[in-house]
Amino acid sequence: MNNKDFCKKLKISEPTLYNWRRTKPYLYDILMQYKENNEVFIVKENIESLDEFAELKKYFNKLNEIEKEYYISEIKTRVLKKELE
Repeated sequence: MNNKDFCKKLKISEPTLYNWRRTKPYLYDILMQYKENNEVFIVKENIESLDEFAELKKYFNKLNEIEKEYYISEIKTRVLKKELE
């Protein structure tokens, strides 16, 4: 989640978030920690089952480094294409 989406979720403006970074660094740090933890939670929620994730991880780990880089790059490319649309 980028800061723009995060601000929408909090119902604050982006300048407010950036002002808090400057004027209320403790509050800003708490919010960023929440954002990071929430992103991890969202990812876990979206995985249909941990068994499927474990299976994917098992097969991914069998790939050599070049193959891993290739598939990660392909996934990133697909995500970027979606974001551009």
